[in-house]
Amino acid sequence: MAQKIKKLLEALEEDSFRKASPFSNEVEKTASALFGASKDEELADILGKWLSQYQPCLFGKIAAKLGGLSYCFLSERDLNESDEHVRQKIQSARHDWRRKAFDGDASGFVILAMSEKLSKAVPDDTVKTIARRLCHLYLGRDDMDEILLEDVFLRVPGKQDAVIHWRAGVNYFSAHGDKRWWNDHRIPGGIGFSMNSVGHMVKSYELGRSAEEMWKKLGLPEEGWPDFKVNSLGVALKLAMQTINSASEAISGKATHLLPLDRVGANPRGLKCPITLPGNLQNKDFCEYFGYYHTDITMPSEYFRQEVERPDEIVGHDLDFTYLFDSDVENPAFEELGTGVRIQADLDLAERVQKAKSQKIQRMFGAEGRITDYPVLKETLGEI
Repeated sequence: MAQKIKKLLEALEEDSFRKASPFSNEVEKTASALFGASKDEELADILGKWLSQYQPCLFGKIAAKLGGLSYCFLSERDLNESDEHVRQKIQSARHDWRRKAFDGDASGFVILAMSEKLSKAVPDDTVKTIARRLCHLYLGRDDMDEILLEDVFLRVPGKQDAVIHWRAGVNYFSAHGDKRWWNDHRIPGGIGFSMNSVGHMVKSYELGRSAEEMWKKLGLPEEGWPDFKVNSLGVALKLAMQTINSASEAISGKATHLLPLDRVGANPRGLKCPITLPGNLQNKDFCEYFGYYHTDITMPSEYFRQEVERPDEIVGHDLDFTYLFDSDVENPAFEELGTGVRIQADLDLAERVQKAKSQKIQRMFGAEGRITDYPVLKETLGEI
């Protein structure tokens, strides 16, 4: 495979805004630490600490703080190898993450392409082409202004083990966002993609607490299940609202914000909030919020423009919270992204899982499937 990324890196132009307005201190310090580290364990510790403190998404913060993320780090050296080398490194890390997710140990996956030159480049068509290339090497798609999804699976042990499947959104982050109007999508050291499944996080918590209780009653030693703290989709709704409510005060103000519950047209179906919200959220709409960028779109075109302040023609979007609580048949995202869809276990699944233990190691709705219907899961299980 050709060295398209290498050639694109050579064509990057320095960002005049970044020369005049250096990175925020926390971004600069973390980037320097990343560029100075070589082992994946060091890199994961450095980036994990930054995410747990400065990532505005509370789900990302929780996952980073509690070890619920897997990482793929692409160094400058990796990026100057062939694109096939980059693809293989991404897919190897993706496979490792899927195995962890299958056991309930990681709900999120982060890819970070680290390059000082890339991080300081003007976010133009060249940067966009690099981002699209990396996205294609990751997902096999590179569509701009589209919602691209990842597959996440969780094993539920039983007499006949079952598997739950989620679709989860993938989002682009970039050092270029620091101090720009889309500041909440910044990341130190370069550009990257992040995926975090809220539904998987909730179900992993429920499964872990149930398993701990069972083992305790049986007098067996603890297995060390992860405690992701998010114990229901109702709590997840509260955290999602708090995330939007705490968006950074960027140069053009908040890029996302909550909407008043008493405004005309709010909650037209009269949905009931599944949780008692804290005082600062009780007068806010729990069904919709507003964003000048679409939080579900993987690579918005707005991120690949030189403007520092938000352009006047960007009018924004009404965005959705109901995937976390509305079980109506007209809302398939509730199962797809929230509760997950149960996959009927193949007869040999229990045997494969037992073998795994000994070795230490676009949208669907409603109907059960089989593992044979999911090639990515077959690949994950097949190599165990």
